[in-house]
Amino acid sequence: MNKILQDRRDRHRIPVKGTVTLISGDSSLPARLEDISFVGLRCRTEPGALQALDGPVTAVQLQDLPALQVTPRRIDGDVFAATYDNVKLARRVTAGFIAQFVEGLG
Repeated sequence: MNKILQDRRDRHRIPVKGTVTLISGDSSLPARLEDISFVGLRCRTEPGALQALDGPVTAVQLQDLPALQVTPRRIDGDVFAATYDNVKLARRVTAGFIAQFVEGLG
């Protein structure tokens, strides 16, 4: 299998409407999803909410699915983007999220 093509499909962003919970230590913060892929996500918080957290976002939770550990990749004002640390688990959780909550793709 061509590894390069597989990576390209994994990174295909799917525009979504929904919510995600950003987790930072004992704090959590709701955000509006903008897009997801099998390797990460992008979302938007309320103005100033990211700066009010005590520390960096270390995990995200899509609906009531298992939380996923993340590495933040971009914070631009109120936009937060991250990649999943455990891509194998993230594939299953993201696929479950798409099947349950993304209209027309599940």
